[in-house]
Amino acid sequence: MRRGGDCLRVAVDGPDGSGKTTFADELAAAVRALGRPVVRVSLDDFHHVRAVRYRQGRESPEGFWRDSYDYQRFRDGVLDPFAPGGTRRYRPLAHDLGTDVTAKRMARRDGTNPDPAHPAMRRYVEAQRIYFAACSPQQRADILIDNEDLETQRIIRTTS
Repeated sequence: MRRGGDCLRVAVDGPDGSGKTTFADELAAAVRALGRPVVRVSLDDFHHVRAVRYRQGRESPEGFWRDSYDYQRFRDGVLDPFAPGGTRRYRPLAHDLGTDVTAKRMARRDGTNPDPAHPAMRRYVEAQRIYFAACSPQQRADILIDNEDLETQRIIRTTS
């Protein structure tokens, strides 16, 4: 908690299969080890149902970019409750993909092809390109961390 009861909200962003989940888990554990409260929530738990996710086709990068996640539900259930003056009553998940049956790490995790240039990866790789072009997250972040090697993560840039 910060001054006046405000929360520090931290987002971990990056391409599919880049190690975001592992990094976020390790960061949360490190903050907990300092005796600080942590709420660890993943956007991966806020997917749209299959019918919405694939309405532009299972191979569509545009569909992956636009239709995969329920951003409004994430905002309402997570971001707003932890915003200044928020209730702190949050929703830890909204959709379990396991009940609704991205590249080396993604391949190990999901069994996808490890080559980002493989046609089966087009949906994910091209969607990431659309996202980076549309949102420029690296320009909006306060801290950029190179997470290519999990053993030697390094800070690339900070704005503070």
